[in-house]
Amino acid sequence: MRADTQSGFTLVELLVVIALIGVLLIMVMVNFNSGNRSTELRAAGNALMQDFRKAQSYSISGNSIYYCNDTSSDNKYFPCEDDGGCGGTAGQFNLCQSSVPGGGYGISIISPDNYTIFADTYYQDESNPQDPESHNYFDSNVEDYEVSYINLSMEGLHMSWYKLDDEPSVVPNDTVNRLDIIFDVPEGKARFYQNPVVAAETGGQMYNKLELLLSSDFISDICRKITINRITGQISESQSNCNL
Repeated sequence: MRADTQSGFTLVELLVVIALIGVLLIMVMVNFNSGNRSTELRAAGNALMQDFRKAQSYSISGNSIYYCNDTSSDNKYFPCEDDGGCGGTAGQFNLCQSSVPGGGYGISIISPDNYTIFADTYYQDESNPQDPESHNYFDSNVEDYEVSYINLSMEGLHMSWYKLDDEPSVVPNDTVNRLDIIFDVPEGKARFYQNPVVAAETGGQMYNKLELLLSSDFISDICRKITINRITGQISESQSNCNL
């Protein structure tokens, strides 16, 4: 009579199988997290592009805000809710007027971590129409209207570099590399202001293209690039290798 034989996994074989399953799970989780981070970065790049387009569309469409008119005794061109903020009697609206900001709308970048969408309430001084100090956020002449403030650092995102035409790329900051992008009324063409003078070459020719990189603390080799063309007003967003 032949005896039955049984076969099975040894302890070593079971340990090897468990180890292989663990390695595969780790690989899947790493790829899943990487994919999520890449998707988040792409969404953030699209949101930044849309904010630029929002400022541009506000300028083109003539979006109105309330601010003190040029006859106000106090706070000329400052944002307001009623005449009480313009040196008049609260509840009236002859000094606090609803009007399209004369300088259009723009975005101010003062650090890698935050930016502000604003309305430039400045009205061009006919005696000095090219005054470069008049078209930037919180300039020397008026306090402009803050539409919204965006902080990217909570999401581990940064506007790491920007570049004008073929100039060297720089890190945005509030000292030497502050950048204001303003879209004029009603064409919506972009103008770039740096520190806060209009950004121009040595010969006086204004720069025509801005490239801005958005990076993530969680991804080292992929960035999103925002490109703005001053002449055409075109704004685009694309993947980048984190170099300008």
